[in-house]
Amino acid sequence: ISRIYEKLLASFADINLTVTDAMRKFLQKQCGVEKKRIIVLYDKAAEQFKPLTIDERQDVISKHPNLFANFDASTDKVLISSTSFTPDEDFNILIDALKKYDTQSTLPKLKVIITGKGPMKNEFLQKVQDADLKKVDVLIAWLTAEDYPKILATADVGVSLHTSSSGIDLPMKVVDMFGCGVPVIALGFPALPELVTEGVNGLSVKDSNEMFNSLEKLFKDESYFETLKKGAVLKSSDRWNPNWKSKFGDRLP
Repeated sequence: ISRIYEKLLASFADINLTVTDAMRKFLQKQCGVEKKRIIVLYDKAAEQFKPLTIDERQDVISKHPNLFANFDASTDKVLISSTSFTPDEDFNILIDALKKYDTQSTLPKLKVIITGKGPMKNEFLQKVQDADLKKVDVLIAWLTAEDYPKILATADVGVSLHTSSSGIDLPMKVVDMFGCGVPVIALGFPALPELVTEGVNGLSVKDSNEMFNSLEKLFKDESYFETLKKGAVLKSSDRWNPNWKSKFGDRLP
């Protein structure tokens, strides 16, 4: 019933807005919608998601001692991910990668901040405890709407384990990370290249080994990290209003 309802309305609409080109192709193929009736309008980060200067980053870190205890901003790195702790995201991939990371003496200490809450939170915490990590400090944080963009912008790298049940939408968490100028390591799926450009603003991985290899390369090769950082900061300038205007001119949403 839902499929018939969706297909019928899509075919009668003057304009169908999709968040990916993959979704546009789906509407054309599965629902018979004419191409001229579909406009791809990518999600963009809200204005509060923005890169921080070095001084601004240090100010945010100093104002959150509970998150950044025993943290040396000159040498340690920050990894941030957000989740609702459901089966949709396999955090075993990240935990296994962190176990490998923890054994590498040449890699910097890592502060891992996972934001969010959900039914599998306690299971995740137990796995972290069982891992007995030494140079990796994993914290769970439930942040206010005001604090989340600021904490996110302190990250050296963001991680997305969203895989998309349909394969044709994109994770908003990555949009927010790019809004903060944070390069991303993301679990790959069909539509992801529409957002994450490999080797330019982020990296796509398929398992824990690739996750670890990506972290190792980022933190061992400073020039490579700077390339991805530059790409993410460039992506942060891509905002909603210009995006809307390029599609619809001065017509308000």
